[in-house]
Amino acid sequence: MTGGKLCLGTVKIGVPSYGYSTTIDPDKCNTLLPAATEIGITCFDTSPRYKDSERIIGNFVKNNKKKLFISTKIDNLDICDEFVVSKMRESIFESIENLGHVDLYYLHQNEISVISNNHILESIRQLKNEGLIKEVGASIYSMDELDFILESNSFDWVQIPVNILDVSFYNRIIESNSTIKIAVRSIFLQGIIFHPEMIIESISDANEMISLLNKVKSLGSQYDLELIDLSVAYICSLPLIDQVLVGTTNIRNLKRIERASRILLNTNIKSAIGEIASTNKSWTNPRLWNKYI
Repeated sequence: MTGGKLCLGTVKIGVPSYGYSTTIDPDKCNTLLPAATEIGITCFDTSPRYKDSERIIGNFVKNNKKKLFISTKIDNLDICDEFVVSKMRESIFESIENLGHVDLYYLHQNEISVISNNHILESIRQLKNEGLIKEVGASIYSMDELDFILESNSFDWVQIPVNILDVSFYNRIIESNSTIKIAVRSIFLQGIIFHPEMIIESISDANEMISLLNKVKSLGSQYDLELIDLSVAYICSLPLIDQVLVGTTNIRNLKRIERASRILLNTNIKSAIGEIASTNKSWTNPRLWNKYI
């Protein structure tokens, strides 16, 4: 079996209460990470913001013979600091010490004021020239942030929110003809799409979201596919996506997601979902939820 485009997001390894899915016992990390590689997942995404996640992954990586792709973040940058490169270099060295090696760094702060800051962009160029950074990306939430990334030519990757109800960020990249590498996150909207009661509690346009989810579920039932399987299969079918981040800590669910990533959907169902998901919905942005985690 192969994990294909799948990348294990590890926020819940360091912050077990994150999101709307089941929490994880820290001891289970010892079985989760090996299980991921056994089904072919060789990419792990982490951050210093995720508490012990870097250290836990680093311990696993250092004792694993498979070649693993590791991405982490650079955080706590002050845009007023003209010597911000020193702060970035410090963060890089600390992550390398924790993880052993890093293939890709994202800026964890995604506000336009950060990703467009001249000091930060110049620092990225300098750190690349020094060989400390192989590739750099930004994790964004808004179209303004995405448009800057696409126009700046300063980033190798962009991490965007994509789910079965909203692929508008992906479509914007396709329309731009950019060659930037694409990682998608929040494919289950932090797990909230499986909990209607949480949708009602957290999202102002809950009725619209639930109505569209019911349409998607109805489409899935025609092909004997549940929402989780259809969500994964559809997103993995988008041709220019390089990585699909999944944050589950349940090994059974992880295996199911891997199987779903290999489901081939026919043109009719992909077209029907595409019509539902093509427009941008503000309520798929967790920043705008009543309860933002």
